[in-house]
Amino acid sequence: MKLSAGVRKLFIGLLSFMLTFSGVIISPVQADVPAPGNGFYFCTTGEVNSQGYNGDQTSYEIVDGVVFGNDCYGAVVIADGVTSIDEAAFSGSVLTSITFPASVTTIGIEAFAQVTQLQTVSFAQGSQLTTIGNYAFDGAVSLTSITIPAGVTTIGDGAFYDSDQLTSINIPASVSTIGFGAFFGADLLTSITVDPSNTAFTSIDGVLFNEETTTLIYYPWARSEATYSIPTG
Repeated sequence: MKLSAGVRKLFIGLLSFMLTFSGVIISPVQADVPAPGNGFYFCTTGEVNSQGYNGDQTSYEIVDGVVFGNDCYGAVVIADGVTSIDEAAFSGSVLTSITFPASVTTIGIEAFAQVTQLQTVSFAQGSQLTTIGNYAFDGAVSLTSITIPAGVTTIGDGAFYDSDQLTSINIPASVSTIGFGAFFGADLLTSITVDPSNTAFTSIDGVLFNEETTTLIYYPWARSEATYSIPTG
C-alpha cells in the first residue's frame, strides 16, 4: 500500500542524503542569448506581455532571468534567455506541456510539483541545463517520458517522485549526482539506462548501480521478473 505523499516526503526528508560521485562533466555549448527584461510574458508564446496579468492572456513573471509566479495552464513556452525556474514556480498548475529554451540552467525545487496534467517536457537543442532540483517533477503523474539533456550534472532528491507514468529513464554521461528517492513511486518504471561514458553510474539490465557496481542504487518497480539475483560484488 502506498503511503500518503506527505508521509513519504517526510520519510525521504529524514533519511535524505545525496549519492555523490566524482565524474567527468561535459559542458554544453553556451548560447549567446541576452536575458529577457523584467516583466510578464505570455504563457503560450514566451513573448513579452506589456499589460501584465489580465483575464484574457495568462502570464508568468521574469525577474533577472528567473521565472516566478504565474497563472499559466495548457502549453507553456519559456522565453529565450531565462536561466532559472524558481522554486515551486509552476507547482500545482494545470499545464500540459513545458518547453525550455537552451539558456535554462536550473529547474528549481518543486518547480513542477503536483502538475498532474503535464505530459510533455521539451528542451531546446544545445540545452545548458545542469540541475534538476529536489522534487522538481514530484507528482507529475501524466508524464510518460523525459529526455534528460546532456550536460545535466545533478538530479535532486525525489526529482521524479510519484511520476508514475514514466516507463524508462535515460541518464546522460554528465550526471554525477542522483538524489535519494529520485525515482521513488514511479510505479511503471521498468528500466534505467546510463550512457556508457558516465563515470559515476552504470546500468545492468535496466537496474541502476554506482559505476563500480558495488552499490545497487535503484531497482525499477515495474520490472516483471519474479526473482532477482544481485550481481557479485
